[in-house]
This record gives sequence, structure tokens and C-alpha cells, in this order.
Amino acid sequence: MSGRCAARARAAIADAASAKQRSLNGNPLRQRSGRQPLQARLCAHLSTAGRFGLRCLASERPYGRVLDQVHDALEGPISTSCPSSIVRTHPNATIYLEAGASDWEPARRTAKQLRFIGIAKVRGFMLNATHHDWTRANVRHGLAISRRVGGKHFIVNTSFNGRGPIHLYRGKRRLNIWCNPPGRGLGVEPTTITGHPLVDAYMWINRPGYSAGGCNGGPMPVGSWWAERALMYARFQTSWLSPPRGTRNGFFVRR
Repeated sequence: MSGRCAARARAAIADAASAKQRSLNGNPLRQRSGRQPLQARLCAHLSTAGRFGLRCLASERPYGRVLDQVHDALEGPISTSCPSSIVRTHPNATIYLEAGASDWEPARRTAKQLRFIGIAKVRGFMLNATHHDWTRANVRHGLAISRRVGGKHFIVNTSFNGRGPIHLYRGKRRLNIWCNPPGRGLGVEPTTITGHPLVDAYMWINRPGYSAGGCNGGPMPVGSWWAERALMYARFQTSWLSPPRGTRNGFFVRR
């Protein structure tokens, strides 16, 4: 891999059977506070004899360079020096660009980034890929983004948001505990039945049980299998789309 596109652009390629997708409702298918750069990914659903998997090429390249790289992958020449660009040649590929989460950057800023990197060239965008915010909150956020990018469709990651996020507040400042937060659970199972015409699917984009890094007891390197966390997700699984009344941080509060 070489060139500014291939250097460190984050890409996610998910393999899926296109026939299966069509049968489902007709759809194609770090611990810190403050802002995090839009994590640039290409998420493509490819026809491969019914097999489903996820492979990721990680990026630590400075933010502006990452946006340039994804822009090149979508609008530059198709070349083996820019592997992500080759996805565009696959006849059964549907591409969604990562667009953060509802508890991260505002819709207006995310939409501006998506327009720059080439949202007009693809099916749409994906939300909540590395976060735990509630599905309903991400749908509202996605609709706000969609209005600013020409009505694009989107998908929401529900692989580990069954108990929602952990947000801590210091005065007016919100701290988002997004890296290995404790006590979280699996969310809504993957489906294309979302009740929203612009929401193509709820999907398990990230594999629950993999470490997000060395924070909150997680093993290194990022992506290491963490059996205890996988069991935690299974133990606390729910199908909640938003926090039920009487809960705090995903659990009912005793009175």
C-alpha cells in the first residue's frame, strides 16, 4: 500500500450475500472528551457465497489527511495502490461512509465532512460504529445529517448499544465514556426492518467482544479478543431502542 490514499485510510469491508439482502425488505445493503475526528471508513456489502465477515485497515493518519484519502478512494482513479478504490468496481457493492455517532459531533459538521469526501458517490453513511449511544438517538441524528447531504440513506450499528452510552457531566461539559465502558450489552439484532425509509438496516458492524484499546482494563492491541467483555455483552443484552423510564446508564434505579 502506498500513496496518500492507501497510507492509512480506515476501510471496513463486510462480506454478505446480495441475494439475502434483497430478501430482507428489499434493501441493498478511546477514552477522551471533546471532539473526535470523523473516522473514515468504507463499509461495503459484497456478494461472497453467503459468508459474512468484517476486515478493517486501521488509520492513525492526521485527520485532514484521512479525509483526503477517503476522498481519493471515492473520486480518484481506481488503482491497487489505493485498495479501497477497488470496491467501487464490485457489481454488488454498497458503500456506506462512517459518520460518527449521535453523541459526538453535530450533524451540520458531519454533513460538511461527508460532502467533502464524496457522499454523493455512494449509497449513504453509517452511525455508531464505535459508540454505544441509543439507536433512536442515532436515527434522529442520521435524519438530521441526511437532510444536509441530499437525503442519503444510512445504517446504525447496534452491536453493543443495548444499554446505551455512559455519559458523565462536569458542569456543562459532557464526558463520553466510549472506550470499553463497563456494563454494556448487545443491542437490537441485525435487521432491515427499521420503520424508517431512510434507515436501511440496524447492523452489528463491529464484533462485540473485541477490545477498543488499553482503557478501562482492555487488552492491547486494539482489536484483541476479550472473552470477559463478550460475556458481559451477552449478559446485559436488550432490544431497547431508547432508555426505558426509570433507568440510568442502562439499568433500572431502585427507589
